[in-house]
Amino acid sequence: MSEFPASADAAPSPGEEFTEKVAHIRHDVRSPLTNIIGFAEILVEEATAAGEEILLADFRRIRQLSGEILERVGAVLDVESLRNDPATPTDLKSYILQKAPGIKTAISILRTQSLVKQSETYQDDLDRIESGTDDLIKRSTELLETLSITTAETVVAELKRFEESRLDNREEITNTTFLTRQLIENERKQAAKAFRKANIANASILVVDDNESNRVLLSRRLSRQSYEVTTAADGLEAMEQIQATAFDCILLDVMMPGLNGYEVLEKIKEDEKLRHIPVIMISAMDDIDSLVRCIEHGADDYMSKPFDPVLLGARVNACLEKKRLRDQEQGLISRLQEEQAMVEKLLLNVLPSRIAERLKNGESTIVDQFPEATVMFIDLVGFTPLFHEHKPAKIVHVLNDIFSAFDKLSESFGLEKIKTIGDAYLVVAGIPTPMTGHTEAIVNMALAARDVLARISERCEFDVQMRIGIDSGPVVAGIIGEKKFIYDLWGTTVNTASRMESHGEPGRIQVTESVYETIKDKFMFEAARTIEVKGRGQLETRFLTGYQPSS
Repeated sequence: MSEFPASADAAPSPGEEFTEKVAHIRHDVRSPLTNIIGFAEILVEEATAAGEEILLADFRRIRQLSGEILERVGAVLDVESLRNDPATPTDLKSYILQKAPGIKTAISILRTQSLVKQSETYQDDLDRIESGTDDLIKRSTELLETLSITTAETVVAELKRFEESRLDNREEITNTTFLTRQLIENERKQAAKAFRKANIANASILVVDDNESNRVLLSRRLSRQSYEVTTAADGLEAMEQIQATAFDCILLDVMMPGLNGYEVLEKIKEDEKLRHIPVIMISAMDDIDSLVRCIEHGADDYMSKPFDPVLLGARVNACLEKKRLRDQEQGLISRLQEEQAMVEKLLLNVLPSRIAERLKNGESTIVDQFPEATVMFIDLVGFTPLFHEHKPAKIVHVLNDIFSAFDKLSESFGLEKIKTIGDAYLVVAGIPTPMTGHTEAIVNMALAARDVLARISERCEFDVQMRIGIDSGPVVAGIIGEKKFIYDLWGTTVNTASRMESHGEPGRIQVTESVYETIKDKFMFEAARTIEVKGRGQLETRFLTGYQPSS
């Protein structure tokens, strides 16, 4: 017998107790019937496919008798029916005891057929049907006798109190039940038209049911549709398998000993890694409350036993299709995230991170004025003639090594590389994020860059030097362009730094007087000299030679 979870709510009313009792008994009587019907349908299908007409009449007889019993169980074990006639459980027991022997007789006749004797599958399925019939007789005798003990007056009194408490909801529940049955029938008709056998090949499905015959029946049904089926006999085993294996769909029985279906469903839907797996709840209980509870806990679908094969296939297929679409969506999201990361990486190669973030936040025009910044131009001297002496690929490779080394220096000193122009390199300190000590930071990079270039030139056996020009002062910075935009600098400070480089000497670092005044206590300089600078007239400049010796 199945175990039912105890409710944590307040004690139920007598009417609710009786309704729950009827639902549980209906579940237990229906359970063996669903197995009998399921295996009988499989036998009919297999005999039809094999052209074994001699067996079909008895297989169909078993299916017919079990179907008639199931229909009577549904009609009798109904709260409304029992309200009208509390004595019907006794009649139902008599009906089952009258019909069930017909199933066993058909089994006996079939066992005498040579075709059955030669088929191990037929023999195994008939054994399951016979075992289910014995179970049906046993359950009917025990459970229906228990239900009949309740006297007519008690039943009527309980139901009267129950109805009074739910008078306002009775019509709504009745209408809901009718509409649900209508929807199921319509779904079955649509599924019969639309269901395709080759649904999603090799999909992995877990069947969880404490009844071995149910597991076999569902496995047989699903394996025929090219699904890979795994089974679990209880909730704990199911959770172990779910944690270890990536399933595409789970068919989960509601009533199981230990960890029941509701609890397994909760655990699945609470787990971030598992909640995307579609779960179809299966049960011999056919009441609305059970269905609603499963849906509220996150079930994707609910099916009552016995299963219509077409409807079962259609619903499994629908859940698998939903998961496939979700997996595709997650794949697209993942690829989109990868592409977005690549775009951001490219964006950060072109723009400072702070400016890139402002662009992403919707700013279209970005122009900022900085009262203090330090700008440095580095130009490689003697690099262009090398293209006439060596292969272009080698020259570009060396240039990449040099500028990559400069990029690392710029990052280490907290500077912002603006751009490269041919074999020239422009870097700034204090933009776009203001910083103290921006002039010292630029000069530190200038000295380090000079040493780096010397090492690379020696390694490549190239005679390459550089001129460096530096100036400090106000700078305007912003984005220009629409399709191919760039973050650039403007102002007198930028122009002067460029002139410091172009009017300098190979291997030397020329700075303006403003730079000198800022860092003269930490660095050494040659004596001042005066040069003519376009747009600025005569300017006093100095060549930086190195660090001040430590005292």
